Amino acid sequence: SWASPAQAVVGLGRATVGGQAFLDVLRGAEAAGWYVGIGIALAAAGAIALAVLAVKAVRAWKSLREPAKTVALAALAGFLIYGLFSVYFDAGNFEWWTIPSCLLALAVTVSALSGRHRTGVAWAISAALLVGGANFILDFSYRRNPENDIVRNASRTIARLTSPDDLIVLPAYLGSLVWYENRDRQIFCPGKAAHTYGPEKGREILAAMVNEAAKRRERLVILGAGVSGETRRFTDDVLWDVPPQGREVIGSVVFFDGGRRLVRTVAAVDVIAVDAKTCRDGIEAGLVARAEVEVCR
Repeated sequence: SWASPAQAVVGLGRATVGGQAFLDVLRGAEAAGWYVGIGIALAAAGAIALAVLAVKAVRAWKSLREPAKTVALAALAGFLIYGLFSVYFDAGNFEWWTIPSCLLALAVTVSALSGRHRTGVAWAISAALLVGGANFILDFSYRRNPENDIVRNASRTIARLTSPDDLIVLPAYLGSLVWYENRDRQIFCPGKAAHTYGPEKGREILAAMVNEAAKRRERLVILGAGVSGETRRFTDDVLWDVPPQGREVIGSVVFFDGGRRLVRTVAAVDVIAVDAKTCRDGIEAGLVARAEVEVCR
């Protein structure tokens, strides 16, 4: 769906100056390391230099000559095409905005340096150095630190809290990585199942997996039972008849919590374990209760 313009601005800004650290700050995660402050200072200075360069590019536009004008127009056209594509699919994702940001920078730089009065050379060099330094600190260095990888750390925590005997229900964004790194785990991703098979068929698949787990006296481990979306809707069925004392919190992971500012926020999300047989009985009770409601209607 079409995302908000605010998300597009965030995505473009992240692609230009150190996307990952800024994203984690917006998410509510703690930015680690003293170097993040330096990176943010460089990013702010780089943004100012780019703004000045953009003003010079606008002023120099009328005096542009070929082939500089053709190059600038082609870069702007590419920016618009890629930009619309990025806004439609995932406006806040800086990876979608990497190419558009480069095209926009090319258009601005060519325009500023090719006018009749070439006064933008110093600003172009300054912007390149500042933005390059900000990206090195806030993106490459920050993102390569294992402590700052929210999804991979969550995957490792899930693997540590579970065993091959457990049936694990969790969002697809995390479930895919858990399964990739731990092929012996039984994974069910409600959102993926609903997208592939439809909600009703997806619920039938989950019920069958819970039934098999109950026969083997296994646990059902759930992440995201309190989070909005398909995971919550599916786990409502599973936990229909499970009392609070039957839900054991075995740990927590820092992951998407269902909140949203400009981007999805993260916080400590509980990982709960329940007896698969209790869940199977709950699913059956839930189906009967919903059938009675439909009859009453």
